[in-house]
Amino acid sequence: MNPAKPDWHTVAGAFACIVLLTLPFAHSVAIRTVAGSIAWVAALAAWRKLTVPRIPLLWLFAAWAALGLLSLTWAVDPEYSAGELKTELLYPFLTFVLFFALSDLQWLERFRRTLMVATLLAFVSAAYWAAFSDWGRTDGFFNGPGMYSTYLVGVYPFALVWILRPESNVRERWMSAAVMAAIALGGAFTYNRMLWIVLAVQTVLILAVQAGRRLDASTMRRLALVATATAFVFGGALYGISSKRFAVDPTAPEAVAETAASDIRLKIWPRAVERIAERPFTGAGFGRGALRQDLRDEFGHGMYWHAHNVVLNHGVSMGVWGIAIILFAFGGVLVLFWRAWRSGDTAVAPYALAGVAVVVGMFLKNMTDDLFIRQSALLYWALAGMILGAHARRPRA
Repeated sequence: MNPAKPDWHTVAGAFACIVLLTLPFAHSVAIRTVAGSIAWVAALAAWRKLTVPRIPLLWLFAAWAALGLLSLTWAVDPEYSAGELKTELLYPFLTFVLFFALSDLQWLERFRRTLMVATLLAFVSAAYWAAFSDWGRTDGFFNGPGMYSTYLVGVYPFALVWILRPESNVRERWMSAAVMAAIALGGAFTYNRMLWIVLAVQTVLILAVQAGRRLDASTMRRLALVATATAFVFGGALYGISSKRFAVDPTAPEAVAETAASDIRLKIWPRAVERIAERPFTGAGFGRGALRQDLRDEFGHGMYWHAHNVVLNHGVSMGVWGIAIILFAFGGVLVLFWRAWRSGDTAVAPYALAGVAVVVGMFLKNMTDDLFIRQSALLYWALAGMILGAHARRPRA
């Protein structure tokens, strides 16, 4: 009797889920690397049976890699830039292709549920950190205020859409409500102000897109009411966080002026624009920290070593070509998600709508502090791969 052959698709998918579980946590590189490697080996073993559709966006990664490799010839720190190419480009590319190859409608839902579980576990870690650590520290498995708040932007739309989705059952809605509560409480622990602005934009965007299919006067009134309520809820959270973080009334004119005057980004951004103008077609070499030592010396603080803006960082590192690449990285995925939403595929549409909100949210979140790196970038490209992979396998109308 011949032994049963392993289901390599299931093996690969299971280890891909482990990769997703690690994304909100610090000190998880080893687990993620091992799980991702096993997932890739299993995926290659099942590749013929997977019947992988044509993979989109390969041109983007090819152009990105070519530009990054070329930048090593004039990089300020070639060794640093070479290391960043592996971490910030190779790994996201492998993640995107892996999830695209594995994802069908069944696995897409499994991946989404895995992210919801990861979000709940991350909240426990964040709560422990908030109770026993000082602000700004990343002890234990908490991934730090910046990375954690960016992660929340990437998962929030999948909870909100599933609460609003008519097909969701009671259990799915309760699970999504629990995740949204974890996001709200966990987000408060980070004291990150931009988080609440982005969550408000994502909420209004999702509601507006859904309402757009049945736009009438009554729907417009409800949308206006919900948008107003959203502004009050998230605006209140922003007010409370700002009051707690700066121990002032953030609406007072003198507080606004003092906060703006002390915000180092208002000094870093113009300096970054100057650096781009100095080397508009080459940049300083791949990686947001290509000029890290110069900026630390100039601003006299260890935290101020990059432009704190994803577009400016790519301009500093790779000139105008880098700016074009990162805009395509967001815009290209946004267009593909929007097409999936508009395709009439009701099974994939909720995921695609959540994906649209993720792209918008990630872009906005990284306008004030560039955290489109490491786990945040892996989350973004995993979401892109799983949604686009499932959509590519669906029959066309």
